[in-house]
Amino acid sequence: MRTETAAHELLTSLDVVQGAMDRMTPSSIGELLSSRLKSKMALQVFLVQLEGRCSRLRNEAPSQAVVCLSLDQKVSALGLLVNTHVTKWSPTAISADLDGYRAAVGNLFHAIRTVVIEAKSLPS
Repeated sequence: MRTETAAHELLTSLDVVQGAMDRMTPSSIGELLSSRLKSKMALQVFLVQLEGRCSRLRNEAPSQAVVCLSLDQKVSALGLLVNTHVTKWSPTAISADLDGYRAAVGNLFHAIRTVVIEAKSLPS
C-alpha cells in the first residue's frame, strides 16, 4: 500500500470515529470503540508506510532527510499522545465525560492530521 493510500484510509477512519462520536449515546459506545480500533490500525499502517518512504528518501534524496527527521519527531510525539489517549479514555471514562473525550479526540486528530499533511510534502 502506498503512503498516499494509507493516508487517505487513515483520514477516512478519523471521519468515521467523528461520526460515531457525534451519534454516540450510552448504549451505542460499541460503535465508537469499533471505529476507534479501526482508526488505530489505519494509523499503524500509515506510520509503517511513512517509515518506509522516509527510509527510501534518506538513501535516494538526502536533501529530504531534514523533512524526515521532522516527521520522525512528530511521529514519536504522536505515539506518546496515542498511548496516553487510549490509556486514559476507557469506555467508562468516555461515558462519564463525553465533552472531555471530544476535546481530547480533537487534539489527537489535529496531531495526526499534522503528520499526514507534512508527509504529503514528501516527494513520491
